[in-house]
Amino acid sequence: MHIADFSRGHLGANAIVGGSMGMAVGSGMASRYFEDKRLTLCFAGDGAFNNGIAHETINMATMAQFTNGLMSKKFGIPIVFAAVNNQYGMTGQQRGEVTGIEFV
Repeated sequence: MHIADFSRGHLGANAIVGGSMGMAVGSGMASRYFEDKRLTLCFAGDGAFNNGIAHETINMATMAQFTNGLMSKKFGIPIVFAAVNNQYGMTGQQRGEVTGIEFV
């Protein structure tokens, strides 16, 4: 779980549920800043997507109207969030925790 290979851009995992999502947004911001044309891919379970950090990081990643104080470019973070949904988080089935979700 905690294997990482920084030379290949693999940042590894985080023991905190949803914690890797913040790392992923930081990685995307670095790619944008250094213009390295990398895409960040963040996998997280449905339990992680039900945490506050998930909403905060996805919101930050999509806020293209804000500019980065370190440069004159828009954020436009190159990131893809992939939800691994087995329909059960640590606290119970997802259907009882979130409304307005259609399962495919």
